[in-house]
Amino acid sequence: MTLRKLLRVTAVVMTGGVIIQTAGCATTLAPLALSLFENIVLSQLFAGLGGAI
Repeated sequence: MTLRKLLRVTAVVMTGGVIIQTAGCATTLAPLALSLFENIVLSQLFAGLGGAI
């Protein structure tokens, strides 16, 4: 294997690892953030309804 090919393979492997890590992080944090925002919206909604009734 030539040095150029070895460097190319190393770059592809490292880039793929970063993409996989980023995707994993996004799929873990996105539902948590959506759940938090949903709780905030619902609490504001019910607080407004409770004050109006």
